[in-house]
Formats: sequence, C-alpha cells, structure tokens
Amino acid sequence: MISSISVNKIITTLMNIACMLLLGILNYSCAKPAVDYSFDDYSIYSEFLQDDYINDINKLRTKKKQKINKAVVIMSETKIFKIMPDDLKANLKGLKDETIQDYIIKNKTTMTLENKFRCDMKVILVKESKIKKILKKGWDNFKKKYPYSSGFIFLSRVGFNKDKTQALIYVGELWGPLAGGGYYILYNLENGEWVNKASLLVWIV
Repeated sequence: MISSISVNKIITTLMNIACMLLLGILNYSCAKPAVDYSFDDYSIYSEFLQDDYINDINKLRTKKKQKINKAVVIMSETKIFKIMPDDLKANLKGLKDETIQDYIIKNKTTMTLENKFRCDMKVILVKESKIKKILKKGWDNFKKKYPYSSGFIFLSRVGFNKDKTQALIYVGELWGPLAGGGYYILYNLENGEWVNKASLLVWIV
C-alpha cells in the first residue's frame, strides 16, 4: 500500500511540475520578440547620433574644456529641407536615383518619432510647438530647460535603395540664434554596418 506521506509527496511533486509548466507558458506568451532595426529609419538615426553627432560634439567640447553633453534634444516630428539641391548626386558620389526617389516619397508626409534610438546619450523628444514656445523667451530659456544639450536636432525620414544597402537622410542642427546648419548624409551598408560615405551642407547660420 502507498502511505499517505508518499501520496502527499507525489501530489506536491505534480503540483510543482504543473506550476513550472504554467510559468513557462506565461513567460513564452509574454516575451516580446527581438526587433531588428538594421534596415529601418532608426538604424540610420542611431548611426548618425552615435558616430556623427555625439562623438564629434563631445570631442569638440572636450577640446574647448567645456562640459560633455549628457543629452540630445530631437524634434519629435520629422522635417525636411524643402529644396532638393540640383547637385545632390554630384556631391554625394554613388548616390542612386532609387534612393533619392524613396527619400522624396517618404518625406511627402511627416512621421512622429519614437524613442528607439540606440546611442550613448539620453534622447529627449520634444514637439516643434513646444520648442518654438521655449525659444520665444530666447535661447537662454532653452538652455535653462535643457542644460545638458547643445541646442536641438531635426531629422527627415530616411530614403533607401531597393536592396537597403544605401540610405539618404537630411539633418538640421540649431545651437543658438545665429548658429546652426543643415545637411544631407549618404550612408552605405558595408560588412553589416552603416558607414557615412559623404555629406552635403545646404545651409548654415
């Protein structure tokens, strides 16, 4: 005969197994699949922020013995430079027509950005209306509101070629009432990484 103690042990063991199976099912159902941003707008935004903005601006601030930036303010809606330069292809060697066309089509509408950026700095998304409201009281008011950021950035949608080995983006930066610039950047995918191949400055103050 099976003793009451053995029965209790069997019941306890079965209950433990059932709980483990249930937890496994819940964890599986709740787990979010890994998202690959290698070939979307945020892959290019992140490449720009980390290698073409954060590293460069902090090197410059270190050289000038200024405090290193700890945050970057980005306008939360995409923007474009409305005039496409005629010499864009001449200045951005290797830029493909299909990349330009994709850029033009995508930027017919704006996109509200999400904080999916991957970089070594805190990203603060701010609406254009709020930035304008802050700047009405001057740049000192902006710097008081965001003391760890050198001005703000606005980004366009990203144009890709068909096989997503090339990308075109427009970036604008403002650091003060008479300090800023806007430029196009051409990226190529090389050995699985996006590489800045060329840039074209289109305005500066």
